[in-house]
Amino acid sequence: MGIYARLRHGIRRPAAIAALALVAAGLYLWQVGSIWAEQSRVVRYEASHNSDSAQLNGRGIAAGAVATLSFDLRGVRAVMQVQDLPALPASQVYQMWFVDDRGTAAPSSIFRVPADRQTAMTVVLSSPRMLSSYRYFRVTIEPAGGSMIPSGPVVMEN
Repeated sequence: MGIYARLRHGIRRPAAIAALALVAAGLYLWQVGSIWAEQSRVVRYEASHNSDSAQLNGRGIAAGAVATLSFDLRGVRAVMQVQDLPALPASQVYQMWFVDDRGTAAPSSIFRVPADRQTAMTVVLSSPRMLSSYRYFRVTIEPAGGSMIPSGPVVMEN
């Protein structure tokens, strides 16, 4: 009697079902493992090839300040780690500007440095266009609430 006939007559049906279940589970686990490995490889590639950073240095009242601006090349959001930027009076804020090749400055987030700040601070920034389309990154001092065009002194730039 062939395997098909035995399965039809109930001979060893539980063993055959268990064997098929084991084969199906093994194939599923192999497929999931392959997908995870591929995703991990893609994420590592994107992190190393599709991101950029810029170093900003302080000047003027912020001469000792440094910042690292990190962003995804296809994105409009960035994270900036800032160190040693002095606190400002309540009537003023820092504002980030993204400047393209033509010199057009696009305003970004405003931020303050607390007076009691002793460590680096993280600032999340956003842009109207992909950050990779800008050439320069500058931080100015602006009136509280920010400005539509840079009006105060540049205190950090790349």
